[in-house]
Amino acid sequence: MRKGFTKLLSVLLVVGMVLSLTACGTEETQTGSSYDVVVVGAGGAGLCAAIEAKVHGAENVLLIEKMPFAGGNTLLSWAELACAGNWLQIEQGIEDSNEQFAKEMWEGGGKVARKEMVDIVVNNALDAALWLRDEIGVVYQDYLVHEGGHSVPRAVEPVDLGPGMIYPLLDKAEELGVEILYDTKAEELLVNDEGRVIGVQATNQEGEEVTFFAEKGVVLATGGFGANVEMRQKYNTRWETLDESVQTTNSPAATGDGIVMAEKIGAQLENMEHIQLYPFNNPMTGVFYGIEAPSWSGEGIVYVNQDGKRFVNEVGMRDERAEGILAQGGVAYAIYNQEVADRLNLEEIYADEYAQCLADGVFYKADTLEEIAEYFDINAENLVETMEKYNEYMKAGHDPEFGRKTSMVPMEEGPWFILKGVVSVHHTMGGVMIDTEARVINTEGEIIEGLYAAGEVTGSVHGNNRVGTCAISDIVVFGRIAGKNAAQGI
Repeated sequence: MRKGFTKLLSVLLVVGMVLSLTACGTEETQTGSSYDVVVVGAGGAGLCAAIEAKVHGAENVLLIEKMPFAGGNTLLSWAELACAGNWLQIEQGIEDSNEQFAKEMWEGGGKVARKEMVDIVVNNALDAALWLRDEIGVVYQDYLVHEGGHSVPRAVEPVDLGPGMIYPLLDKAEELGVEILYDTKAEELLVNDEGRVIGVQATNQEGEEVTFFAEKGVVLATGGFGANVEMRQKYNTRWETLDESVQTTNSPAATGDGIVMAEKIGAQLENMEHIQLYPFNNPMTGVFYGIEAPSWSGEGIVYVNQDGKRFVNEVGMRDERAEGILAQGGVAYAIYNQEVADRLNLEEIYADEYAQCLADGVFYKADTLEEIAEYFDINAENLVETMEKYNEYMKAGHDPEFGRKTSMVPMEEGPWFILKGVVSVHHTMGGVMIDTEARVINTEGEIIEGLYAAGEVTGSVHGNNRVGTCAISDIVVFGRIAGKNAAQGI
C-alpha cells in the first residue's frame, strides 16, 4: 500500500541535504566547458533523458538542476504510470487496449492535444513501465490505480511512490557517468548565428555565471509553472483567480523557467491557458491527502458541501470535480467509512497524517454521521439523506444524479471518516511546442536545431486537462525520446 506523506517528505529533506553537500563539478566545469548533451532539470523527464542520451552514444552528458536535490514534481508525486496491457492487468484479467487508452486520454483533454502526440505516449507507455522496472530497477506495487477519466484500472505505482522512481533513475544516471550539478540555475539558451542552440548559460550556487556548451543538443526538462503566481495569472482564462490565495501541489521549483527561456529564442508556446486544479487538498498545505485514498482506489467515497449534499461525480475528471468544489464556495468534504479504511489499511499506513490532520482540524472520525456533521457544521439531516440515496444508487449500480460509473461501493455503517478539502493548482498543460521527435518548434513552424524538450515544460500532449496518471507516462516516454534524439542528432 501507499506510504504516508511524513515518510516521503522526511526522506526528501534528508536526501536533499546530502545531495546538496555532495554536488560539485570539476574546476573545468565551473568555468565553462563542452558536453555532447546538456539536460536542464533533474526531475523524472530530465533523468530519463540523461540516461538515454548516455546509452545512445553521448559520451559526456551534463544534467543541471537549480534545486539542491533531484526529483522535481516527480519526487513529490505518487509516480503512477498509466499503461494498457500491463502485467497486473493481465494477472487480473482486465481487458484493455492502446486504442481505448488513447481515446480516453485525448477526450479527457478536450480533444485539444495533438492526437499524434497522445498516440506516441500511449503506444510507448507499457515499454516505459517495463524499462523502469527491468532496466532501471523501479519496484512496483501489486495493485493497479484507477484514476478518474480511465474506464479501467491501468496505472502501475512504485512501492515507494515518487522516491521509488526517482532514486533508481538517479542511481542509474550516476552509474552511467552522467555528471550532475545541483544548485545550478539555467538562465539563458545560447544560440549561434545559424539559429542552432549550442548551450546553456547558468548561475551556480556561488552566484557565478557559468556556461555549458552542448555539441549535440540541449534537452529542456524544467517542468511547468504551477508555483509561479505571476505566470498563472498571466495565462489563466478559465478560473476566477489563480492568485496567491490558490495554493499549489507543486514543487517550489515549478516556475516556468524553461518556457521563458525557450520563448525568448522564438519557441512556439501552446495551450498555456490550460491550468489544472487538483480537486481535493489539505487546506493547511495545499497538497493532496494520502488519506483521501478511496478516491483513486476503486473504493467508496462521497463529496458533500456545507449543506450535506452531493454535488459532483467523486471519481470523475479532475477539472469537473474542481469546478464542482469551486461552485460550493471552494470548500468541500470527503466521507468514507471504517470498512473502506480497513480494506485499504489506511489507519496503519497513514497514522502520522491522520494525527497531524486531526490536530490541524481538517480531519475527524466519529461513530455516526450526525457527529461528523456537527464537527464541521454540516447540515446533518441532509447528510443522512444523502448517504441513504448514495447507498441506494451504489447497490443499483446506477447513479442518476451525477453519473458515477466506477467505484460503486455502498457505505452503510460507521465509524465515519471526514476530510475538509480545497482546490490547488496541480498541472500546467501548456508549454513549448514539440514534434513527435521531442524537437522544439519555433513560431514559424520550424524545428529549432539542437533543442529538445520533455515533460511538463511542453504543451503538446495533454490538451486542456491532464487525465490522472498520464503525466508519468508522458515524462518517461518523451524524456527517453528527447535524450536519444539529442545524442544522435535526430
